[in-house]
Amino acid sequence: MSEACLYNDMSSKSVHNTHRRAQRRQSTPAAERIIDCPTETVIELFGDEYTRAALDAVTETARSGREVSEYTAMSRPTAFRRLNQLEKAGFVTSEQRLDDDGNHHKRYRSRISTLSIQLTDDGLVTTVIAASQREQQQAGFSVRAED
Repeated sequence: MSEACLYNDMSSKSVHNTHRRAQRRQSTPAAERIIDCPTETVIELFGDEYTRAALDAVTETARSGREVSEYTAMSRPTAFRRLNQLEKAGFVTSEQRLDDDGNHHKRYRSRISTLSIQLTDDGLVTTVIAASQREQQQAGFSVRAED
């Protein structure tokens, strides 16, 4: 990926690359968070069918990498690579789960509430809004303080 994505809490002071991004942040409800990700990175990630399938697999239900592999019919290494890329970009979050038999594994869940790509006179503009903590909790996923 070309650049890392940043997570901007609506209450924090941050420097915005463009005036347009600053305006979008001000109009977003305070309960939601912006994932500030360069357009090139968003297009690079979501231009890949496996990445889109992995995200789709964890949008409604938290799943392990193995479950994502089975749900999407992609190989386990491919599923884990795509989930790790999505997690690094901030589009999914994970938590360790302990099974009854003592084994542990990560479960992944989408953080995205809204993703839009718009063609404007200035070029492509992306907006990625993470689900609020309340939305994530209602979906049955525990939320850490930094999410």
